[in-house]
Amino acid sequence: MCGIEGSENGNVNDDDEIIENNVPDLNREAEKEFSLPIRSTVFSNQEIIPMLRSMNENQKHIFFDIRHWCLEKANGKHVDPFYVFITGGAGTGKSRLIKCLYFEISRILAPTLCNPDDVSVLLTAPTGTAAFNINGMTIHSCLSIFKSLSKDHATLSEDKLNTLRSKLDNLQVLIIDEISMVNKRLLYFVHERLRQIKKKPESCLFGGVSIIAVGDFYQLPPVKSKKSDKLYVNDPSNPLNYLWNELFKVAELHEIMRQKDDKTFAEMLNRLRIKKKNEIIELDDFTLLKHCMKEAPDRILHIFATNAEVEVQQFNNSMIMKYFSDPVLLEAEDYEKDKTTGTLKRKSSFYNSSDNQLPSCILLAVGARIMLIRNQDIKDEFSEWSDGNSTENHYCLQSSRNNIYSV
Repeated sequence: MCGIEGSENGNVNDDDEIIENNVPDLNREAEKEFSLPIRSTVFSNQEIIPMLRSMNENQKHIFFDIRHWCLEKANGKHVDPFYVFITGGAGTGKSRLIKCLYFEISRILAPTLCNPDDVSVLLTAPTGTAAFNINGMTIHSCLSIFKSLSKDHATLSEDKLNTLRSKLDNLQVLIIDEISMVNKRLLYFVHERLRQIKKKPESCLFGGVSIIAVGDFYQLPPVKSKKSDKLYVNDPSNPLNYLWNELFKVAELHEIMRQKDDKTFAEMLNRLRIKKKNEIIELDDFTLLKHCMKEAPDRILHIFATNAEVEVQQFNNSMIMKYFSDPVLLEAEDYEKDKTTGTLKRKSSFYNSSDNQLPSCILLAVGARIMLIRNQDIKDEFSEWSDGNSTENHYCLQSSRNNIYSV
């Protein structure tokens, strides 16, 4: 919980000033773009071949349409870029189709690459958790897009663009999962960045790169977006409307691919997903939902409807006090930079948690669960909702690659 570790009087060593870029309290003005080494996602034959063999007719139609485009491209023919939105309800195999498409596109376009490290297709998602689930990267990190999406940050310096071009100059297809969480402004930034990387004019949409968008607009919308800025809202008055509503073709998956026991539940979810707020739920669906409601043990991860700090923190604190001995209260150490001297000094009061999403104190205990709710290192599988535990001397988060990070 310590923003920057300093001496007793709160002054911080000048040699450590670089650290302030990673401290939300000190870095609210000078935002840095997300930038991680761009990597190819690897799926094994053993993982993909059973998926290819089990595709239904609906999935095959989409798969072979895109595969045909890739073959034409690989054979040197001139083909226009395509823009497709793959959608469907729960259990219709969207994620499986994404993996199959990525595998096949990579395989077919590989011979067209001059360098084995070049990338022909990128697998991305708008959040760290969604990217982790498909073994991809976040849109922001792989395209160096600022979180704020401000106009000032629409263009990168030539040095940074050249770095991106060195990896993405041969990019042909961009896959975006969980498209429901992308708004028109972020999609515009994707268009701009790809156009800059490819050195194309404004009229060349997405720099000539084909886009496969996957998701379900009945799921989570983008956070804090105006209604007209959501992709599914066809608003001709919105100057960014052309990037989605007038461009993407829809390919919908209908057949539920889940096993028998899961299929009944998935069918119910798909009926509920299109219900309006005041519509009555069918009796069978209501009975099934009631059957799913069971008393959960205290120590199972609880999900709250909102991230209200008081409600969540009270529950967490009560569980720690109930199940762990010797809890420790960690208080934040907030610093601010003196405008005159440029030195960092300890604040007498805490920053408002709404500014930086950090509480003023956290109650922890040895063995208590810790969960990261802010992206740190997607390439190391260390993202939002990463799990960890408190140890005797440190409070740690552990990624699936067994790297341990102290808090």
